[in-house]
Amino acid sequence: MSLIEQLGGYECAAYEYKNTLLADDFPYVIKATGTKFTRPELGDELLEHRRQHNIFEKGDPVVSRCADKETRIFTYQETIGKNILVKCKKGKGYCYPKKWFSHADDEEIKAGKRLEVKSEN
Repeated sequence: MSLIEQLGGYECAAYEYKNTLLADDFPYVIKATGTKFTRPELGDELLEHRRQHNIFEKGDPVVSRCADKETRIFTYQETIGKNILVKCKKGKGYCYPKKWFSHADDEEIKAGKRLEVKSEN
């Protein structure tokens, strides 16, 4: 059972992550299972869950998967219908179809750009 499932699902785990007053290095323990984790570990699990389920939260780094769009990393702001509002480093906002975007992976975040176009076909 994943850490997120042990905490009662994504919403409960995200609530715990966002609303804790404890330090990042303080070890949490789930009494029912004995599972130990830290706040940064929970944050990593939440991000991986969002990547797997194509869920975006404000501040998530995203990239366009369209070959004709820019290769830079954008910051997700909000969903507007079937579109998403993203911002670039310079603060300029753009609205594109949500289906064009996915989470940036760790290598892309490190490089600061999209590394390859992943086909949706």
